[in-house]
Amino acid sequence: IGDGALTGGMAFEAMNHAGHLQANLIVVLNDNEMSIAPPVGGLAAYLSRLRTDPMYSRGKEELENLLNRLPHLGPRVLKVIDRLKDSFKYLVVP
Repeated sequence: IGDGALTGGMAFEAMNHAGHLQANLIVVLNDNEMSIAPPVGGLAAYLSRLRTDPMYSRGKEELENLLNRLPHLGPRVLKVIDRLKDSFKYLVVP
């Protein structure tokens, strides 16, 4: 869900309804880092805390270190992860 989709209200209402139904739901938030104003509100604050959380950063760093210690496979896996992340981002962002 892009940030623009939430402003129309339909995506937000759908997420509220899914919560009411207690449905298992995976929501992928796309932060394209483009904005006409500084991010505000609870969701922006939560995502900012998540990105700067020491446990998240440490876990990401430990995974990268572990993969880098695997002689032939590690760097390849890191490249695949980066490509998947970029591919998904460009799939969602026009």
